[in-house]
Amino acid sequence: MKNNKKAHWEHVYTNKTPDQVSWTQSVPQTSLDFIHGFQLPNLPVSLMLVVGTVTW
Repeated sequence: MKNNKKAHWEHVYTNKTPDQVSWTQSVPQTSLDFIHGFQLPNLPVSLMLVVGTVTW
C-alpha cells in the first residue's frame, strides 16, 4: 500500500505543473488574512513560514 502512495505522488510531482494541483495558490489570501489578523508589529510576511503536513 505504501509503495502505491509513493508512486502516486511521484507521478503527480513529475507530471503536473503547480497550476494543475489543488494545493498551490498565486496569492494565499486566507493565510495572509489569518497572519495579518494577529497584528504583529511590522514583521514582513516573507519572514513567516506556513507549513502543512500530511500523515499517512
